[in-house]
Amino acid sequence: VSLDSTLAGVIEPEQESKRLMALDLMMKSRESLEAEEDKVQEALSSFQAARRLYPGMGVSANFWHELCRTGIQHAHAADVIEACGKAVISDPKDGRFYDSRAMSRVLSGGDLTAAVSDFEKFIAWANSKPVGYLFTEGSMSKWAKKREQCVADLKLQATQEDSDNQTSGPAELSEACGFFEFED
Repeated sequence: VSLDSTLAGVIEPEQESKRLMALDLMMKSRESLEAEEDKVQEALSSFQAARRLYPGMGVSANFWHELCRTGIQHAHAADVIEACGKAVISDPKDGRFYDSRAMSRVLSGGDLTAAVSDFEKFIAWANSKPVGYLFTEGSMSKWAKKREQCVADLKLQATQEDSDNQTSGPAELSEACGFFEFED
């Protein structure tokens, strides 16, 4: 195959080939995430292969978040905690990403203090949004209130663990700390 001479030096065939293969792997990763059954490990494998093949590929905050949320839903919180953090780093103004990272921290037995901080950021973000934002009318404040109770529950659990000088692994979640779907 010969390249048009006007493209010489602009497109490097080997790099372009890697980029296209990485994009294909990203599409497979997304398809795995959208599957009804638990294909989180398959999605992670395709995603990691794409990143190795073409490290410079940009990844949107929403993709990181989708990977994070899907992992949490399918009991892979520890496997996706890095993706949850990358969503926050990619778009620190979106409070949903803090809520998801907090969930991954709690469910994987991570840092409860950091999880509480993330939930508090979600609560502040949620309370700053107009009625009807992302959710049906009134439900944003409902979730913020639930997360406020969740924070209180986690703080109480952390205090009890400190007084017992032990940690119990993943936190015992109250209903207020339960998973919910964002309607985006």
